[in-house]
Amino acid sequence: MTDFEIKNGVLIKYTGKDKNIIIPDGTDKIGENAFQWCNVLESVVIPDGVKSIGDRAFKDCRRLKNIEIPDSVTRIGDHAFTGCESLESIKIPYSVVDIGTSIFGFCENLVSVEVDKYNQCYCSENGVLFSKSKFELISYPAGKKDKIYEIPENVMTISEGAFVYNRNLTSITLPVSLMEIAENAFFFCTNLETIKISGRLPEIKSMAFYGCLRLKNF
Repeated sequence: MTDFEIKNGVLIKYTGKDKNIIIPDGTDKIGENAFQWCNVLESVVIPDGVKSIGDRAFKDCRRLKNIEIPDSVTRIGDHAFTGCESLESIKIPYSVVDIGTSIFGFCENLVSVEVDKYNQCYCSENGVLFSKSKFELISYPAGKKDKIYEIPENVMTISEGAFVYNRNLTSITLPVSLMEIAENAFFFCTNLETIKISGRLPEIKSMAFYGCLRLKNF
């Protein structure tokens, strides 16, 4: 318990050096930056009762491989798992109703994001995270090995940081329904060469294709 700084139910900071931890019962929220840069951490069990995972809570935990998110969690904050480069898969429980931006950015070995089928706000298809309606593509795992991806019809928005640091994709097909490509959506997709547009050109936000050094066909 001495390794966990907890105040009024909020886990503010973890100061220990253990590879595998169980967050103490009675914790209501994992605070912002609580585990950031904990490079020894490999496995985390979050107890039932935790309702929120704060912004950047596990950011840059480079050795984190396994994390269990309980059904009590309703929110996962911005960049919560950004830079967790050893994370290979993760499951979003049915209780989550709010997911922040770019939560899996630079997770270079992440191949699959799964969502409980009873979740009312989000879903996954072939390991890709969408809003329940599939109007919004939220996160395409950076570690997926496919070289070609056709974004499903009905997707209207590609979220901020959705494809960040995917270095396998060479070709993307955009659907007729697409209206917006958000900031940093394809940030440093270094092998992306071709964007195929089925309909009109969507609105493209700032730095959407920053670092796409091989992009030559649009």
